[in-house]
Amino acid sequence: MAVLRAVQGLAASSFAPIALSCLTEALPPRKRATAIGAMSTAFLVAGIFGQVLASSLALWWDWRAVFVVTAAVLLCAGLLIQATGTEPASDRHDGHLGARFAALARFAAQPRILLLCCAHITLLLSFVAMYSALGPHLVGFDVDPSRIIVLRLVGLPGMFAALGVGWIASRIGMAGVARAGFLVAAVGLSVEAALAQSLTGVAVGSLIFVTGVALAVPAMITLFGAAAAPNRAAGMALNGVVLFVGASIGPLAASGTLGFSTLLAVLAVVLAAAAVFITLFARAQRRREALA
Repeated sequence: MAVLRAVQGLAASSFAPIALSCLTEALPPRKRATAIGAMSTAFLVAGIFGQVLASSLALWWDWRAVFVVTAAVLLCAGLLIQATGTEPASDRHDGHLGARFAALARFAAQPRILLLCCAHITLLLSFVAMYSALGPHLVGFDVDPSRIIVLRLVGLPGMFAALGVGWIASRIGMAGVARAGFLVAAVGLSVEAALAQSLTGVAVGSLIFVTGVALAVPAMITLFGAAAAPNRAAGMALNGVVLFVGASIGPLAASGTLGFSTLLAVLAVVLAAAAVFITLFARAQRRREALA
């Protein structure tokens, strides 16, 4: 099972950077923000809907049913992409795979990109950690499992905020959207931490938190692509690595000794620090563009 889970992770992590690279190559600049927002919405909706689907199938049938059903869905999606997908035109770069990885490492080692990575890793880390800790916390309320599933869906409407990132960025800039997203998410976790003993408070806080994450994810993806231009594929690859590393750390953070409220308070501080990193990155990026 461990080997197959590793194979699954390798395959799953390859999809996001490839899909985002295709979007940035195939679409004109004025449509990229909306397309990335739509893709980000799909990712985030899957993050919650996948939990609900898995919990429901395990509750009604058996945990193995989760793997059977999702395998069938992935197979259908793969066949659909094979039948309808087209490769966007792009410049082919000469060089072996090792040279590509070396170039990616040089890109990631730049101080401004390290700031971006430090901010980006907190997104799915906090998202996964919060939802991983939410279930055990709600057990203390003696809530029916079916109601826990419904409570996980409360944040779903907030995810569609990602669709408005392009419009908001036209007014405050993409770095401004990312910074606002981190701060809104931090506020949401703070509300959850303060009202952890109230189901209504947890629901309201999770909605605010998810809205902030939904704003930050597509903005961060766009910032990675812009920082890596003209080789946006490298930016998308690094974005995927950092994002999924954060997602992998999330369950570990939730399984620690911290209580639910304390965990959320710590994550709120981490997200606020990420907003500071974005501000520092934006300044460094402006200086770089001024010198170019």
